[in-house]
Amino acid sequence: MNIKVVNEKEEKLLNRKDILINLDFEDKTPSREVIKKELVEKLKIDPELLKIKKIQQEFGDRKAKVFAYLYNSKESLNKIEVKNKKKKVVKKEEKK
Repeated sequence: MNIKVVNEKEEKLLNRKDILINLDFEDKTPSREVIKKELVEKLKIDPELLKIKKIQQEFGDRKAKVFAYLYNSKESLNKIEVKNKKKKVVKKEEKK
């Protein structure tokens, strides 16, 4: 998997950075967890402050655009992010 950061934009009002990433991969589209793990390793950031918002891919293409938010603090993340999304992720993990 090849990850290239295309754009980083500082959002001072929301205490976060908007990150646009181009992703090249071999097999199926990687999951949010795999992409997050790779980004954390590449950018050397705290995984709790990173949120993958969207993975956009054309049908049959081995490339994708990933939209992510990197928050400055845990408080900013908890204040802005939707609580339901966190619950859905926890429920998925419990089923496994």
